[in-house]
Amino acid sequence: MPYNGFARLCKWECPEEPYTMNNNIATEIELNRNDVMRGIHWDNPFTLNLNVVLGLTTLTTVIGVFNASPDKTIHFNLAMETLFRIRSIKHCQIYGLQNNEYIDHVKCVRRIDDDLAPLIITERIDRIYPKVKRKVKIIDLLEGRKIIIKKVNFPDICVLNPWIGEYEQMISVIPGYIASIVKLPPNEWFYAGQRIEILPLLPDQQIN
Repeated sequence: MPYNGFARLCKWECPEEPYTMNNNIATEIELNRNDVMRGIHWDNPFTLNLNVVLGLTTLTTVIGVFNASPDKTIHFNLAMETLFRIRSIKHCQIYGLQNNEYIDHVKCVRRIDDDLAPLIITERIDRIYPKVKRKVKIIDLLEGRKIIIKKVNFPDICVLNPWIGEYEQMISVIPGYIASIVKLPPNEWFYAGQRIEILPLLPDQQIN
């Protein structure tokens, strides 16, 4: 199995043209198991459906997984790898992860209590926060904006930044089943998603 899964490496199909919905632009793309994937990545029949709705200041993505097996429960991880462009990682704050345990893959330490708010990144980071109950906010101080991430039916959050080169202007906050596993019975659907909203900071919150 490729690192970070196989779905992102596959060619998805767009069965219909994008359409407008309540002044938003929406589309759906679909991925089915095919002969190339069989025996290499995933032997079980399935369908992935991704619905994308783009608004003026919002982006909503909902993914559906269908277990097409007539008699076998499938087990899988699932995440929405989202990369956000920011002005500088050194002037970025992340709220919503305080008082939550995490798994640190850089320092090889598991489940340390983190009571700091906000999370300020000062070095390479690759953490998984299991069972995050709050919505997560990214404060981009130099850009004067906040990015609000509200996950639906995803328990975990991954925070990632390699801390090299062009990654100084990127932060990845990924909702998903990362520390947890989805168990999907035969002939059933599983749905999860996220809503991202970008809002300006108040004048007294900005760095000039």
